[in-house]
Amino acid sequence: PLALDAGSQLVYRLDLADGTAEALTVRTGFYRPRGLDADWAGALYVADTGGGRVVIVDSDGSVAGEFGGPDSALGAGQPVDVLATQQALWAITSEDGRLTNLYTGGSLSAVARAVSIDGPHLAGLDDGSFFVSDPVRRIIIRFSAQGQPLQQLAYPDRFVLPTGIAAALIDNQLSMAVVDTQQCSLSLWSGPAELLSE
Repeated sequence: PLALDAGSQLVYRLDLADGTAEALTVRTGFYRPRGLDADWAGALYVADTGGGRVVIVDSDGSVAGEFGGPDSALGAGQPVDVLATQQALWAITSEDGRLTNLYTGGSLSAVARAVSIDGPHLAGLDDGSFFVSDPVRRIIIRFSAQGQPLQQLAYPDRFVLPTGIAAALIDNQLSMAVVDTQQCSLSLWSGPAELLSE
């Protein structure tokens, strides 16, 4: 597994067997990065929030490309997370709440405006569909693989500021983990996959 540390601005490879963390060599610097994903080929995608960009890093640590930059619309929105699927590369921004397909440039207002430290995050499923946390409205939104909003999961008595999110389909069950930064909590959710029917 990988971990992104916004404070040290480094990506770490974690060894769960012995509890160690090794900083990866990346041939660029980041400024307060908030989101990270990896694809099946070993490339890393980093939401370099303070740098206003999403950076693609090859498995050897070299920069393969980037989207945005300080003077771009993506940069002004401050990307806080990124999600690589086989169909798209998605970024979510905190300052304007926009969900953007970086490959096509298409975007839509997806969540309420939030501060980047407690901004929205993304979690994907194997079929390309994904979830976005909306910390301000205290909901989780499900999107199709093409970026169409499909469903809202609202638990106002449970969520105060839901930010981090992970999701998986396991044995026909949807499993989801949600980090609530206001409550300093991690909650686990599970339900039948039929919850995902459109």
